[in-house]
Amino acid sequence: MRYKKVKAAPNVEAIESGAETEGRAKPIISDSHYITSEARKKGIVESLLQKGEENAVRAETLMELIGERDRRQLNKIIEGERRNGALILSSGRGGYYLPSDGEKGRAEMRRHLAALDHRAKSTLAVGKPVREALKVIDGQTEMK
Repeated sequence: MRYKKVKAAPNVEAIESGAETEGRAKPIISDSHYITSEARKKGIVESLLQKGEENAVRAETLMELIGERDRRQLNKIIEGERRNGALILSSGRGGYYLPSDGEKGRAEMRRHLAALDHRAKSTLAVGKPVREALKVIDGQTEMK
């Protein structure tokens, strides 16, 4: 496998362990840590994640690993990777992970989809009064 000479982000364990240096987590990187061309094709966030909800990585940690300061931008990156086929799941505890193998992974994907469905239904419910108000306004023949 060919390696591109681009420094990788520090590993998750180093960031989440909280090794302190001047109030910040000190990344542990050796010269042997490089981002592979395969990781670049895969997507930077997806390449940092492991399988299983128990291995979920917090958004703040991902932001530090990829050098992103804006949570909305991280969300856009994850959305783009998902649209390109990445199975990036999110936990109720605010972390991101890849599905496990087998039945456990299918259960994780079902929980993730249920959360997405709930969020979509909630968004539609919030818009209901606006849709109904537009129906009344659109149906009027004169201004009142």
